[in-house]
Amino acid sequence: MKSVFTMIPAVLFVLLMAAPPCQGLTADQVLKLKKAGVSDRTIQLMIEQERDAKESPYDTMGVREVKDKDGNVVVVHSTGRSKIDPNEEERKRVEKAWDILRNIVVDDRRREPAAPSSTGSTSP
Repeated sequence: MKSVFTMIPAVLFVLLMAAPPCQGLTADQVLKLKKAGVSDRTIQLMIEQERDAKESPYDTMGVREVKDKDGNVVVVHSTGRSKIDPNEEERKRVEKAWDILRNIVVDDRRREPAAPSSTGSTSP
C-alpha cells in the first residue's frame, strides 16, 4: 500500500516532466516500468530521449523517413549524434602538444668548429 502512494507521485512527476506533444511513454508503460523496478531517473531519461528524437530525427541512430517542407519523403540513415564535443577534441590536441613539449630538451650550447684533420685530405 505504501509503495502505491510513493509510486503515484513519481509517475505524475515523470509525466509532468515530459513535454505534451512528445509523450513517448504512456502512463501504463510508466507504471509497468515502475513495477519492474526501473528508477524515476531512468524513466525520465527515456522520456527525454524520446523528446529529443522527435525534435531532431538526424541525431538518433537508425533509419527513418522524414518529410521536408515541400512534402517530399526523405530516408535518413544515421549513426546518431556525435558524443564527442568539438571543444574536447581541441583540448585533447593541445594536451598532446604540451605532453610532447614537456619531453623536449633544448640544447642551446654552441658547437665549437671541428679541428682540422691532420690526414691531409681536402674538404670541400
